[in-house]
Amino acid sequence: QIRNHPDSADGYINRSKAYNDKDQFESALSDCRTALRLSPGNTLALRQRGFAYLGKQKLDSAREDFNYILNRVPKDTLVWYWRGLVNYIQNKLPQAINDYSEAIALDATYAKAWRNRGEAYYWAEKYDSAITDLSIALLYDPKLIRALYNRGMCYYYTSKQELAIKDFTAGLEIEPTNSDFFNSRGMCYLQLKKYDLALNDFNDALRNNPTYTGAFVNRGNLYKRTGKKESAIADYTQALMNDSSQLDALYNRGLLYNDLKKFDEAII
Repeated sequence: QIRNHPDSADGYINRSKAYNDKDQFESALSDCRTALRLSPGNTLALRQRGFAYLGKQKLDSAREDFNYILNRVPKDTLVWYWRGLVNYIQNKLPQAINDYSEAIALDATYAKAWRNRGEAYYWAEKYDSAITDLSIALLYDPKLIRALYNRGMCYYYTSKQELAIKDFTAGLEIEPTNSDFFNSRGMCYLQLKKYDLALNDFNDALRNNPTYTGAFVNRGNLYKRTGKKESAIADYTQALMNDSSQLDALYNRGLLYNDLKKFDEAII
């Protein structure tokens, strides 16, 4: 198309989309520059440029392009969704929720918009709203595994452990080696005092991801709760070796050292 019509923006726009689809964002930006030189203000070219900026984490530049488009094409569902991503990444959760809502209003079957708005509600600790959105997302696309995980976490934080376990188990049926699902299901079993099941899940999480700091902390909590102090200390120590900012591990290890009258270690 470019060879036959070198002075037309369309070929460059189409090729930029192909580059974006392959995550080749610099090449996409180059084609967008040419397209915009040939057709200044072309919203289709700006659409692809904004997406490429988003891919390169140049979020303010992406927002500028998306704002321009939405001022002229207010019913562009995908651009509302993309601007929602920009806001979400920048932790502007109310704005992200608003943008995803606009996308949903334009296409009520847009599963990823429901999922992303649910995730924004989750991080805003609006768990009931998150559960509603994530459930709708899963109705439209049952394989949205991130929606399944986050809904499970919403159930966990609202003390609906059995429902959380169902979601984490369903996730493991899709991805049998996913350490996040094992770790989070283990957290639920720990809350329910089903210690053997919790231990199995933490072990599976660590077998699939031997450097999973959160699983070391959680298994340490289990050992601490069941009186296996030395094992708990070993897990907290490993967690701190992986990530020295793990304050829970540091605090709990200190308590255990104190219980064992290892006061020098407790002070350190």
